[in-house]
Amino acid sequence: QSFFQNIGKFSPIPIFLIALILFFVGFALLFANFYYGKGEKLTFKGRIEEAIPYFQKALQFNPLHPEYNRRIAGVYFILAKGDEENKLKFLSQAESWSKKTTGWANNSGDWNFQGKIFVFKKEYDFAEEKFLAAISENPHDFDAYLELTQLYSRQNRLSEMHVLVENTVISQY
Repeated sequence: QSFFQNIGKFSPIPIFLIALILFFVGFALLFANFYYGKGEKLTFKGRIEEAIPYFQKALQFNPLHPEYNRRIAGVYFILAKGDEENKLKFLSQAESWSKKTTGWANNSGDWNFQGKIFVFKKEYDFAEEKFLAAISENPHDFDAYLELTQLYSRQNRLSEMHVLVENTVISQY
């Protein structure tokens, strides 16, 4: 028998509760998208600091949405690059939001982004670790290879950079 044939056997109270829960979850997702969209519009207009409360509000309604976490991490990273006085505070926020995403949505772009944060902080060993994690997650992630070669160049590790480019990048692309 199908579910619909058996639906009359269920008590109307649990069905009503399930419908009510789904209704509220749907509204929460709509509100999250609304606030995220407002944050995006402000970001594209260059009004970065004004966008943060909208991203935070979107995350209150949908805290597990990876793109919301990635976006707020990116916004804090942009702020860190432009504000020497608050650089460490903003980098800390960017790193915190970025780590949340890698906890449930392993993605080479997330590892790569964390590597960029560590390069900016001049914590090159951690940056290398993150770029290698990005490459391990997705061996075809050109950005991770590019960031790693730039890191090796910055550290004057030219032989490692040459090996990386010759054995990996050139052979894949």
